[in-house]
Amino acid sequence: MSITDKNKPTIERLKDLQQLYEAGILNKEEMEAEKAEILGKNKPNETPAAPPQPPTAPPVPPTPATNAAAESEQDVDYNAYINEKEPFWSSTKGIVTIVAIAVVAVAAVIFGVRQCGSGGASGAYGADSLGTDTSYIDTTGYAFDDEPANDFKHIKEVKGRLDVDIQWPLALEGVDDIEQLQRCIISRVSNYKTNDINTCIKNFAKELDEKDADEGKFTVEYKGKLGDWHVFGIYLFVDWGVGEPGEFAGASTQITGDMYYDNELGRDLTFADIATSEKAMYNFLSDYWDGITPSSNWFEISPNGITFACFSPIHYDYYFPLDYYEMDNVLSETFKRKVNKIMPEDKWVNVKFAGTMSDPDVNDSWPIEISFQRKGQQIRNCVYKNVRIGGKIHMKGEVAGDYFILKGKDGTNDFQIMLNKKTDEESTAIDGDNELTISSGLS
Repeated sequence: MSITDKNKPTIERLKDLQQLYEAGILNKEEMEAEKAEILGKNKPNETPAAPPQPPTAPPVPPTPATNAAAESEQDVDYNAYINEKEPFWSSTKGIVTIVAIAVVAVAAVIFGVRQCGSGGASGAYGADSLGTDTSYIDTTGYAFDDEPANDFKHIKEVKGRLDVDIQWPLALEGVDDIEQLQRCIISRVSNYKTNDINTCIKNFAKELDEKDADEGKFTVEYKGKLGDWHVFGIYLFVDWGVGEPGEFAGASTQITGDMYYDNELGRDLTFADIATSEKAMYNFLSDYWDGITPSSNWFEISPNGITFACFSPIHYDYYFPLDYYEMDNVLSETFKRKVNKIMPEDKWVNVKFAGTMSDPDVNDSWPIEISFQRKGQQIRNCVYKNVRIGGKIHMKGEVAGDYFILKGKDGTNDFQIMLNKKTDEESTAIDGDNELTISSGLS
């Protein structure tokens, strides 16, 4: 059974075959089998000769670029696959095998047409356009340096209404003034003028008891050394119950985030340290917060940029991940140098967005992931994943202003994603004639 139209010329059949392969309907083996069938049956009549002997070692087919090979090119030239000259299976066993593969391929085509159409949510973006995932490195995030030799006192106790779990540094390699480090941690969650964690815990417990709070939790975790910084994860939550006079019932306090202690500065980082000036950073962020003032020392440094936080007792908490490249004019040169030590601009960095895609035509939505690697203004190894059904689509990508533009094939449909780098704003996807919306954020 032939997949392509036997009535067409050989060249036309090969072009049709290439389109089926690029659309993800056929895998490499199915494509090669059909190509062999096309070339074999269109040879001129010749005097039969003895069948060719199989080679001692089968030819190795080309594979999509991975790791170092992918450094030199973003996309694989699949035209080269069609134009390869490889031995044709002329034996009876080979012909039987080709027929069997063709039957399976036809079934796959029928299934793919049903699954990859844009008319229903169940088939939305479920095809894998390459059939394999060898060109994608599925790693995200960053690793801290090996932890130096440290001396911690682990405090894990319940004191009154306060639940405490703290890795308190008695000494920390690479820190000149351990007491200053301790004061920085305490000042993140209170106004207590002390560098003694036990005094801090005692004061917290007393305050919760006096104000008849329902519960409280205070944790400190040392995450490790990131470049020139020691990173601590700090979390405080207090449920104040009915609240103090003049406050609304059910008030609570929540403080969470990472603290970056810079030994050279002798304190934790603030806007004044990461930007050309604190005022410049506030002015830059004003476009994203609509008049709400962000906290000057709550942010998270990542390979892709900085996530800023804003906490308000009468609003939802706000988190905005911003790209290093769009912040280039506001970041200080000192901060750029320190970031470049752990995230060099000449190396590929893994980026992952997670969110939801919505189709208004069928009133449905589903979880998605969009992953790629970035180096400066280049991106590669772009993969869209429908988390609901597990389908993946490999795409080409480029950076265009505030957007990452990704292009690929969903079955026979052209599939394009305009991913907004300002993750508080919606992005758009177009599948054939169908327009969809995406709400996403850095994962």
